[in-house]
Amino acid sequence: MRRLTTATIALLLLVGLSCGDDESGPTGPSTGSLEVLLTMSGEDLDPDGCQVSVDGGTSRALAPGSPVTFMSLEPGAHTVLLGDVAVNCSVTTENPLSVTVLAGQTTQATFQVECEALVGIIEVSLEMSGAELDEDGFSVAVDEGEEQRLRSGESVTFSDVRVGEHELVLGDLAANCKVDGPMSRAVTVVAGQTTRETFTVLCDWTTRVAFGSARDGNEEIYVMNPDGTGQVNLTNHPDGDISPTWSPDGTRIAFGGERNGDFDIYVMNPDGTGLVNLTNHPLADAFPTWSPDGTRIAFSSWRDGIGEIYVMNADGTGQVNLTNHPDNDYYPAWSPDGTRIAFQSNRDGNEEIYVMNPDGTGLVNLTNHPAGDAYPAWSPDGTRIAFSSSRGGNGEIYVMNPDGTGQVNLANHPAGDAYPTWSPDGTRIAFGSNRDGNEEIYVMNADGTGQVNLTNHPEWDALPAWSPDLY
Repeated sequence: MRRLTTATIALLLLVGLSCGDDESGPTGPSTGSLEVLLTMSGEDLDPDGCQVSVDGGTSRALAPGSPVTFMSLEPGAHTVLLGDVAVNCSVTTENPLSVTVLAGQTTQATFQVECEALVGIIEVSLEMSGAELDEDGFSVAVDEGEEQRLRSGESVTFSDVRVGEHELVLGDLAANCKVDGPMSRAVTVVAGQTTRETFTVLCDWTTRVAFGSARDGNEEIYVMNPDGTGQVNLTNHPDGDISPTWSPDGTRIAFGGERNGDFDIYVMNPDGTGLVNLTNHPLADAFPTWSPDGTRIAFSSWRDGIGEIYVMNADGTGQVNLTNHPDNDYYPAWSPDGTRIAFQSNRDGNEEIYVMNPDGTGLVNLTNHPAGDAYPAWSPDGTRIAFSSSRGGNGEIYVMNPDGTGQVNLANHPAGDAYPTWSPDGTRIAFGSNRDGNEEIYVMNADGTGQVNLTNHPEWDALPAWSPDLY
C-alpha cells in the first residue's frame, strides 16, 4: 500500500475547505407582479371601462370583473394610475395609487369608481303670432312627464334629462291656434349640453262678423275678422242679399235674399256654399234670427200685407205667424235663454221695442218712448238689450235691461248709428254708422268707449252680425 505523502494530505485539505465555503444554495425570484382591479357603481356605467398604467408605462384596458396583471415588476414602490375615466364618473379611491411590489409575490391594487347618470338640458321656446293669442300659453312635457307652462316669447328648461332620444310634447293648445309642424317631436339629449327646440304657433280669430255691403254694385253678404281685416264676399250674386245672422253653433248663416224676384230666407255655410231657400214665398221675408238651440228661426214677413213676426223650423217647415197685428212688426231677436223674442213695432204710432214669448203671447212694450226705437239685440248673457233710438234727433245705440229699465246712450254721436250686434263674450258691440258720410261698420266696447271704423269703404256697409265662438 502506498503511503500518503504530506503534500497529498495538504492538497486534500485545501480542496475540502474550498467546497465547504459555498453555503448559499439555489438562486430565488428577483421580480414581483401587480394585479389591478376595478369596481364601478352608480348609473350609466361606462361599458368600455378605463385605462391603467404603472409608472407611466403603456396603458392597458381595465373593466369591472376583468382584472389586469402587470408581470416582472422590480420589487419596491410603484405608481399605478387610472385614466380615461368617463365624464360622469369619478375615482373615489386615491389616484394614482402607490403600491409596494414584493419579489415572488402578486400585489393587488383596487380602484373604486362612482358614476352618475348622464344628463343634459332641454330648453323649449314658443313663438306665437296671429290673432287672439292665448295668453295662458300651452303645456309642454318631456316623455309625458311633469308639464311646464310655455308662453309666447318665453322659454322653459328641463334639467337633468337622461341622454338619448326623448319625446317633447306640446299640449293644451287653444282651439284657434295651430302648430307649424308636429305637436310631438323627437329630441336628442347629449351629456352636459343644452338641446334647444322652438315651437311656432299661429292663432286665428275665434269669431267673425258678417255684414251686408253694396260695394259690388248690389247688396252682398260679406264676412270679416273682428278687426276689419279679411273682408270676403260670401254670396257673389247679382241680386240683393241682406241681414245675415249666425246659427248658434256657427255652422250656418241665415239671411234675406232677393234672388227670386222677392226676398226669401236663405241659409248657407260660413264659406258661402250650400245655399238653401227656406221660405220660398212670393212675398218678402227678411231679418232672420235663430233660436238658441238652433232648431227654429224667427223672421220678418210681409206675406200678410204688412210686417209680421213669423217662426219656422230650421229646415223651413212649420211657418207660423206669431204677432198677427195690423201694424208693422219686424226685426226679431231671440233671447239667449230661448224664452223671449224682442222685436220692433209701430203698433203704438211710432217704432218701439217689444218683447213676447216664443209663441207670440206675453207681449210687453219695453221702450215706451215717443221717438223711434228699433233693431233690438240681446247681450250673450241675456242681461241687456242693445237697440237703436232716434230720441236724440239722430240714431244712437242704446242699452237697457230686459224689462226696459236702465236705458243708456252708448254711442253719443251726432251722426246716425243703428243695427247693434254683440260679440259672443259680451265685451264689444258692432254697429252701423253713417258718421263718415256713408254707412260703415263700427265697433265699440260695451260701455261705448273705443269706437273704431272696421270697414272703411266708400260704399254702403251695414247690418252686422257677430258670430258665436267658432272654435
